[in-house]
Amino acid sequence: MSIGNVSYDLTEGRGIFIGHVTGGAAHVLVSLVWVLKYHFRTVSRQDDQSEWNRRPLVVNKIFRLIPWEGCIIIFSGSVGVIGGIFSPFFRFRMVGDDDTFLLDSLRGWQHIVYFSSIALYGVVILLADTCFSKLTYYIKPLGSATFALHGTVFALHRSMQNPVDSRIHIIFVVCSYGIAATFALETAFQKQSLYFIMRVFFMVLQGTWMSLSASILDPPNSQQWDGFDKLNIMFVSTIFLILVFIDFCSVVFVFCCISYYIRHKVKRQNDYTLLENGIEMGVTKQQDKIVD
Repeated sequence: MSIGNVSYDLTEGRGIFIGHVTGGAAHVLVSLVWVLKYHFRTVSRQDDQSEWNRRPLVVNKIFRLIPWEGCIIIFSGSVGVIGGIFSPFFRFRMVGDDDTFLLDSLRGWQHIVYFSSIALYGVVILLADTCFSKLTYYIKPLGSATFALHGTVFALHRSMQNPVDSRIHIIFVVCSYGIAATFALETAFQKQSLYFIMRVFFMVLQGTWMSLSASILDPPNSQQWDGFDKLNIMFVSTIFLILVFIDFCSVVFVFCCISYYIRHKVKRQNDYTLLENGIEMGVTKQQDKIVD
């Protein structure tokens, strides 16, 4: 029995594969921007305590000039809204000519709500990073509300789905609520880096799982998996657990590298300060001898 037993041919061309891969890539890119911002913010905080190496890095300059986070989120949300509206299976009306609900339209409207909230959240971030800095205080609470909405959309989107598709969306729900919870914890406890690391982990997990699930929901070979096969359901659960382990190890490794870099830099700063003070003391003593 082969993996992903075929149920029927998928020839409708809904663009599910491209949509999920694009959305997953956007999640991973945003989490990468978060990590880089955290790194540069921590380095800048150390630089403010010493005159040593105050020159900002080239990458840091690029991040200051371009609001990457807001641009990525707005782009992904806008592409999702446009793709949903112009889908050949989407209709603005939810009721067909035979007075029955149109399933594709109902699902399409759920996608539009999902991507519209992403785009609006990106607009707020873009304004906060450019011309309306007062919005910075509302980014985390708004992020918590946005991803809580995403989790709700994914939960409701499970209606009329086969067990494999439903299992995939349950995982989306868990990741979305995880991001929302960490945003809320960061709002309540602003100086705790642990919640930020957890947020990055859930964001990476959401992105990688969304990209990986594209091969299940819309396989490149145009043959849909059998959504009722129990082996396929078990495979989805197993591959997700493996992905959790890989993403967890990756996030821990990245933050360990950042921590090591910061500690190493602080040690170099202290050594430089001691050397500088020693030279100044030596020069002062030499001047005192000359005066005497």
